[in-house]
Amino acid sequence: MLKNITKNEARILLENHAKVIDIRDKSDFNRSHLKGSLNIEPQDIENILNIYPDKNTMLIVVCASGIRSIAVAEMLIDLGYKEVYNLLGGYDEYFK
Repeated sequence: MLKNITKNEARILLENHAKVIDIRDKSDFNRSHLKGSLNIEPQDIENILNIYPDKNTMLIVVCASGIRSIAVAEMLIDLGYKEVYNLLGGYDEYFK
């Protein structure tokens, strides 16, 4: 089940070793991103299985505004990941 979270909830999950999947364009990611986040194109999301094979890994999906990340988060759930979170408002909201 997809869970939408606020930036404060995301910060708590990050303290508990959640992994961030940033699906923004590479140029946006290179300009600035959350520390330790992985930049991956939505069409390549299945590659995540090689990076985080444990399907109990907490994953926070981030895009610029929190809209495109919903579809990618649902893809991760379809791949079998159990703890998938969508950051409401996306990257832009996180740094307001």
